[in-house]
Amino acid sequence: MPIAEIQRVRQAARSDLERACQIDRGNRFSCNVVDFNSGARLLLITYEDFRDVRLVYAPEKQLGYFGGDEMNFRFPRYVSDISILRAYQGTDGNHDEYDASHVPVKPGHHLRVTTSGVKEGDFTLVAGNPGNTNRYRESYSAEYNLRKGIPTQIEDLELHLGLLRKYAAMKPEYQVLLQSQIFGLANTLKYQKDVLAALKATNVVAERQRRERELTAFLDGRPDLKAEFGGVLASQAAVYANDVAANADLDAALGWLQRADVVGYGVGLYELALERARSSDREREPQFQERHWPDIRQGLLNDDPIIAALDEEVLATGFERALALPAAQRIPAVQKLAGKMGPSATPRSLAHAVVGGSQIASIDARKQLIDAGPDRFEASPDTAMAFARDLLPSVRELRQRTRILNEKLLRNRSAFALALAAWKGTTLYPDANFTLRVTYGRAAGYTSHGKPVPFTTRFGEMFALATSRGNTGDFALPRQLQTWRQSIGDAAFGRKYAALPVDFVSTNDITGGNSGSAIINRSLSARTYASR
Repeated sequence: MPIAEIQRVRQAARSDLERACQIDRGNRFSCNVVDFNSGARLLLITYEDFRDVRLVYAPEKQLGYFGGDEMNFRFPRYVSDISILRAYQGTDGNHDEYDASHVPVKPGHHLRVTTSGVKEGDFTLVAGNPGNTNRYRESYSAEYNLRKGIPTQIEDLELHLGLLRKYAAMKPEYQVLLQSQIFGLANTLKYQKDVLAALKATNVVAERQRRERELTAFLDGRPDLKAEFGGVLASQAAVYANDVAANADLDAALGWLQRADVVGYGVGLYELALERARSSDREREPQFQERHWPDIRQGLLNDDPIIAALDEEVLATGFERALALPAAQRIPAVQKLAGKMGPSATPRSLAHAVVGGSQIASIDARKQLIDAGPDRFEASPDTAMAFARDLLPSVRELRQRTRILNEKLLRNRSAFALALAAWKGTTLYPDANFTLRVTYGRAAGYTSHGKPVPFTTRFGEMFALATSRGNTGDFALPRQLQTWRQSIGDAAFGRKYAALPVDFVSTNDITGGNSGSAIINRSLSARTYASR
């Protein structure tokens, strides 16, 4: 069976399971089929969704973001990035979006918060949804990510972040509008840089190659298993050699073109209209099936203002990359627009032609289109809509190309995971995939570069660090806290407050997606410090 057909059948089966579950559980729940061990095992996971979630408490930015990116993913640290949210529902139990009549949810079970603090060596348990680990990936994956994959992501993030910061510095209102995006991209950039540094420091490629040699030797002694798994590594090597990077530049250009808000909204609105016009979910793209429509609508009707000049710069980056593609990979929508504008067209003039003549940035314009049929879009003179309409076929080709590539990788990885399990004689603990995991450990310090690092940081250290950085920028403490510190004097502060703990570190095995997970003690209470 051709690989594209295998992918289609697999996706149809997943969609059927999710849809049947959704019908059975109703709109208070969402159902997802999730891969474990690279597809060697799949589970249908059901989540209860709350759409009316309200902020109860968050600290001042100077406490919640103290140290900024410099101290992100680092310890010692002195940040109080805690928040409290409350879920609400209708009096009839519905989970609709915000309504003033909604009441707080009262679950049958909940964690209590203890202020008893933490002692070194205390048991610590974390329950959360870690996002992504690749502990069973082949050496080919490690080598590609070390050489090209992660460096390319870092370059992309730095470019995008630079544009956002440029505009955030122009006006206070831009700073407020872009702050969340900047925080998110900066967080991802810091993470990717740390991952790249760790890969280089640990010689991970050589280690994975050693593991593969040992696995191959094991399979050579087991003809039955070699017949089943013996060709997996060669097959995966061929995928990385021939497929993984073949369309990387084209895919990056398409990504930047859609990153412009007016184009992204235009593509989304038009595709929603096309998919909604299909007769049933079985004919629709998985992400456009009816159960997803409320979330799609919410995204397309985001009321954040769009900065037109920034949108033009983002789109110009996409045009610059698209125009540099080899002839065989040229994007028809870009070629059509460039041909229409003539030989003097530049990436910036193309971007201005799309953004400058569009109303899609207006939420009122999008509200008029959100329920429209395909004919409305196909007749639209809006410049961004016209470009999005022409771009959609390339977007869909990218999506299908990615699915087929992932199917090739997944088939080999699932077989590789099974081979590893047979070699080790045990079931492998699945890589993180945003499903619920529980990890246990203990509160403990560690040694770094030959020096002991205590398991807690202290209030006095936090003030000293702020002072050493001039109490400015990301190291500025709230004015009220500075005033309090001055009012009590050095003697009283040193005697009563300087040793109060701020943050602590534990041995729990966590990763991206665990952010916000509570640390629980042996009595199943969420831990915090009285000093907070």
